[in-house]
Amino acid sequence: MGFNRFLVNRRSFPQPGADSGAARGAFRARTRAALLLALAMAVAPRAGAAELNIRVSLVSAQGVGAGIGIVRLADSKGALSLTPLLERLSPGLHALAWRPTGDCAPARIGKQEVAAGASRALPDPDRDKAAAAIAHATLPPLAVDPDGIARKSVTAHGTTLAELEGRALVIFAHGVAGDDRDVIACGVVP
Repeated sequence: MGFNRFLVNRRSFPQPGADSGAARGAFRARTRAALLLALAMAVAPRAGAAELNIRVSLVSAQGVGAGIGIVRLADSKGALSLTPLLERLSPGLHALAWRPTGDCAPARIGKQEVAAGASRALPDPDRDKAAAAIAHATLPPLAVDPDGIARKSVTAHGTTLAELEGRALVIFAHGVAGDDRDVIACGVVP
């Protein structure tokens, strides 16, 4: 009743003949509040479904670069759905991989700086087993359209959002996850 009363209460709207700036200002404020509430309700995750967006940025041996979009992660029947909206990628297939540490900064591996190399560190010995299992989980490749935009969902079976907290998702330049020097983008699961 409270929200409906807010919407239909005549006192929320300017009365005929009330042409004061204060009445118009109050009307605008209430209208804006109602629109923001409606928008928040429309984009809120569904009850019982774990979902979140991760921001993905280009990475290089020099550091983290410009943002290229988001990947929406959502638990779905024992699997994890990854729905990208990424731009500025080369057309074709790009391999995806989970990394144990949520850090997209470059790091020295061997004798050279590597893009998103910090994501390879294992910060907590108690998580080593889980990190190894997640690192070896097979992720389907990300398909990028000829216009350089990735928008097709992929599904990671046997992985849940709860297992990925504090980890990183890396995107490789090619369709096969390989050398660390091929990592071109990274995003951290909060």
